[in-house]
Amino acid sequence: MLDYNHLSFRSTFGGLLGMLLGLNVIVFFSAWYFSTNHNLEIDVAGRNRMLSQKIALYLNLYYSGDYSVRPIIEEAYQWHEAALEALQHGGELSTSKYEGELKSSNSETVKQALRNAKAEYVAFYYVGNIILDTKASVAQKEQAIQYINLHAPILLELNEAVVRAITSHDQLERGKMQLFVYGNLALMLMVCLLLLIYLFRHVFQFMDKMKHGLRRITLGDYDYRLEEGGGKELEELSRHINVLVRLLVPDQGSDMEEEQKQFKKALAKKSIKEELIQALNATRLDLLKRRDRENAMKWEVEGYRQFSGVLANYCFNRMGFLKETAVFLSKYLGLVQFSVFESECEKNLNLLINLKFGKESAFDFSAFSDIYLEVIQENKFLSFSQFPEEMRPAFPWLKQEERISLLLLPLEFNGRVIGMLQILSLAQLPPFKMAFINKLSATLAHALYVSEEKGWV
Repeated sequence: MLDYNHLSFRSTFGGLLGMLLGLNVIVFFSAWYFSTNHNLEIDVAGRNRMLSQKIALYLNLYYSGDYSVRPIIEEAYQWHEAALEALQHGGELSTSKYEGELKSSNSETVKQALRNAKAEYVAFYYVGNIILDTKASVAQKEQAIQYINLHAPILLELNEAVVRAITSHDQLERGKMQLFVYGNLALMLMVCLLLLIYLFRHVFQFMDKMKHGLRRITLGDYDYRLEEGGGKELEELSRHINVLVRLLVPDQGSDMEEEQKQFKKALAKKSIKEELIQALNATRLDLLKRRDRENAMKWEVEGYRQFSGVLANYCFNRMGFLKETAVFLSKYLGLVQFSVFESECEKNLNLLINLKFGKESAFDFSAFSDIYLEVIQENKFLSFSQFPEEMRPAFPWLKQEERISLLLLPLEFNGRVIGMLQILSLAQLPPFKMAFINKLSATLAHALYVSEEKGWV
């Protein structure tokens, strides 16, 4: 009796592949059988039906005096007789026009139809020979041609019956063969499913046992052994694991000491590595900060240089100086707008002077009535968290969904506020730009004071 517990994976997969191959062979044989035999019988019966009509036609032509058709009639007789014999008794069929192989039919309906056609054909053949006989009298030939014309439809109908019988028998045989194929297919699929269930069941059972055993071994139970079973491959794997555990047991103490030493070395290396990484990261951050400071200083120096050029070009033109300063700083700082207001609106300037700044405070900016805004202090800057809607008509290019920051900076010189900066930005300015604006405001306030004292327009 076959012991399924000792089946190998190779034999299991080999069985699956063998069954699939057998299924393909059965399907191929069934297709070949129906395409080469049953279709051949139907084709031969159909040819008989056409030949019967052909023989009757050519006999009439011969009787009318067309003696050139005699070879065609004789060849048709030979083929017709051979075909009937092949259909009735089975065997090989070979003529000049058709070659094939037929198997004898087991259907009594087909055999009876063939016997009826055979009997009628014998009489048909005998009467046809009278027409072909040159020694027959005219009266005999007239009777023969009348018989031919009268019985030709009968022979055609008998041949038609043969075709119907073979077709019906063919359909029945096809049904049996299909049932046979489907039955074998279902059987093979069932066996394959059982083999797969067997395979997965044993594999997963073994994996669970091995996981449990390895857990016990790792916890120090070196006397535990895995069960050796579950198939040739699984049994071999279990045996190798047990041998490995036995080899580890004698050197358990030394191995633990060596493992602790290696662990301490690894910790020391890891600690040194982490310290080096931290030092390198600190150096890298310091270099990045230094680079940023140098870039900010270069950017600030370049800004002062360009602003000095504006101041030199418009030192006697107060309005031109204010306009060019606003244009230059807007481009250089990447702002939406940079504006300079003089001390025409004393109420607003006094509000800026007297405002008590806190980390977060609120006030009513009287220039925009009934607007309550939150304010955040950035040195001397006021940053409105929401752009006043009343100011949007002055900026038609500003999209409705955009949130713009409004920064206000008083320009002071000798304790006196002589102007105010209004800065519009789509994003919060970085610290180095804010510091640059804060420093530049002192120079700008001084320039406005001098131009005011000198009376420059």
